[in-house]
Amino acid sequence: MTSPETQSGSSKRHRPRLAVVSPALAGGVGRGRSRLIPAFVEAGVPVDLLVTDSTGPFAARAAEAARLWPLRSSHALFGMWDLVQYLRVVSPDAILTDRLRTNKLAMRARAIAGVRPRLFLSTHDNYSVGMRELRPQKRRRKRCDFRRLIPRNDGVIAVSDGVANDVAELAQVPRDRIRVIYNPVLPEEITDEIPSPPSHPWFRKKDRPVLLFAGRFEAQKDLPTLIEAFADLRARRDARLLLLGDGSQRSHLMQMVRGHGLESDVDMPGWKEDAFRYMGNCDLFVLPSRHEGLPNTLIECLALGTSVVATDCPSGPREILDGGRYGRLTQVGAPEELAAAMEQSLQHPVAGRETLRQRARDFSVERAASAYLSFMGLTARACPAVGSAPEHECSPSTRP
Repeated sequence: MTSPETQSGSSKRHRPRLAVVSPALAGGVGRGRSRLIPAFVEAGVPVDLLVTDSTGPFAARAAEAARLWPLRSSHALFGMWDLVQYLRVVSPDAILTDRLRTNKLAMRARAIAGVRPRLFLSTHDNYSVGMRELRPQKRRRKRCDFRRLIPRNDGVIAVSDGVANDVAELAQVPRDRIRVIYNPVLPEEITDEIPSPPSHPWFRKKDRPVLLFAGRFEAQKDLPTLIEAFADLRARRDARLLLLGDGSQRSHLMQMVRGHGLESDVDMPGWKEDAFRYMGNCDLFVLPSRHEGLPNTLIECLALGTSVVATDCPSGPREILDGGRYGRLTQVGAPEELAAAMEQSLQHPVAGRETLRQRARDFSVERAASAYLSFMGLTARACPAVGSAPEHECSPSTRP
C-alpha cells in the first residue's frame, strides 16, 4: 500500500477531480457522504458521484453538489464496464470507495481502463464482529478478500481507532498504514438553539421522560435488549420509548412490546426526516448495538446537548464518549445493566448540555473534509494542509 502523501508533489497541475463510488447513499455512510461531497466541492475539488441507486434524500443532497454518473451495478463484474468507460472518459485523480465490493469493482476497472487514479477505501464498521454471523465458507472468502485487496489500495481510511485496528488485523497490514478520520457528523440543521419539538403527541404535553432510539431494526442494533431493559425500567418509573426507523425485526419487536404490555409506552412511528428534532427534545438517547463503526446518532445527540447511553460494543461508542466521560457505557446484551444506566442517566446526567455540545464539535464536516482531501493528495483551496500531521490529526481522542 503506497502512501498518497508521498505522491501529492507529483499531482497534475489541473484542477483535481475525485470520483466517489458507492452502491447507494443510505444509512450512516450515505449521510456522511452527503455532507462530505459538498465540502469537497466547496474546497475546490469537483466530485463525480457514481451510484447504482440515486434515490433517497442523501443521494439527492450529494447530487446537488456533484456530477451524477449512474452505474447499472456495483457488482465487481457486472458494473465494471460502466466504470471503465467513466475512467477512460474522465480520468479522475482519485477514487473513493466505501465498501469492499465497490473497492474490488474500482480496482478491476482501473486495471482494464489503462488509467491510474489513486484508489482509497473508507471503512465504517467492525468487520470481525459482523463476520462471526456469516457461514464459515462466506467468512473465509471475505477474510481472503480483505487480505488480497486492502494492501493494493493507495490508502485506507477508518472511522475510528477500533475499526482501524480491526482492519489491520483482518488484512494483515501494519496499523500505521490506516488513517483514522472521524465521521463528518454535525448537520447544518443543528444549531446552538434547541430545535422545536416534533409533532409526535408525546412531545406536545410531555408529562414523563421520553427515551429514544433511531436507526435500523436489524440484529446489529440489538433492539430486543433495549425493549427488555425498558420493561425493567418501566416497572420502576413512568417513561416512554420511541423507536425511530424500520427493518426486518419490526414484527418481532412489536410482539415483544405486546408481550411486556408496553403498547401504550412504546411507539415505532417509522423513519423521520426531522429525527434531529426528536433527538433534541428527548430526555435520553439509547444505543444498544452489538457492533458499530462510529455511530453518527450518538454524535448528533451530543451536538444537541442530549444525554446518551450506549453499549460498549466494538467499536466507536467508547471513543465518542471518551470511556464514559460524555455518556454511560454498558455491556453488550445486558438488559438489567442497560436499564440501570438509563435510570441513572435520567436522574443524574454525566455531563451538562454545553459540555456535550463542545465534544461534538470535534466531528465537524470541515475538519473531516480537510483530512480526506489531504490524505488523498488532492489540493483544495479552502482546506488547510494536514497531510504531514500525525495519524490522529482528525481524531478527538488525541486531545490534551
